[in-house]
Parts: sequence; structure tokens; C-alpha cells
Amino acid sequence: MKQTPYKIQKLDHRFNYHEHFEYYISFHRTSTRGSDALTFIKAQKWFEKTYGWSAEIRAWCQILAHCELQHTLSGWRKRQTIKDLTGFENKDILNPTWSWTNGKTGTEYRIYCASEKEVAFFTLSSPLDQ
Repeated sequence: MKQTPYKIQKLDHRFNYHEHFEYYISFHRTSTRGSDALTFIKAQKWFEKTYGWSAEIRAWCQILAHCELQHTLSGWRKRQTIKDLTGFENKDILNPTWSWTNGKTGTEYRIYCASEKEVAFFTLSSPLDQ
């Protein structure tokens, strides 16, 4: 059985960003092969081609917080999901399907996915297994 160059993790309350995404795909930086950066970039390009551009997760959350502040100040009710956040400047930058990070600790790269659907599609059509 061929081993994949990534690991899939379901998020719960113990993980950062669990309120926005259900899964992350991690790519470890500590490989002796030295190809993990390239593997991550290939996966990132696949997500961008498939679902459109997305901001890095920390910037993504800062933009979301700014949009939520605008939302609150305008008198609207608190949003339920990012998809409820409509009519605000820069909303198109927040891709609700995926985001990514190169990590604070430098131990792994991650791609965050909205649901199992995106993870399954990536797994089935991954350019990394070819």
C-alpha cells in the first residue's frame, strides 16, 4: 500500500479554526526527502485551481473579524456562518471552502477544508499520488 505524503485530521474544539473548517490536511516539514515544501505547494495550487484563491488562515481570520465588526456596527444580527456575511467590502477574499498556513512552529504546512467533501475530492484527484 502506497503511503500518502499528507495526513488528514478532523477538527474539534481542541483545534484552532474549528469554528470555520472541519478538516485540515497536514504536510510535515521534517522529511529527510526535502520535498515537502514542493508537495504542499502542489496541493495548494490544486485547491486554488479547483476552488479559487484563498487567503492564509491568520489573515483570513483577521479579515473575517473586520467584516464581523462592520456587520455588527450596521445593526444586523450576528452571522451564523461565513456564508451569511454578505454585502461587505472584501468579503470575496474570504473563501469559505479552504484556507492554508505554513504554520507558526515551522513543523508542518496545513490546508484547511470546509467539509469532508473537499477532503474526499482532493484525495481522489490528488496530483500528489501520481
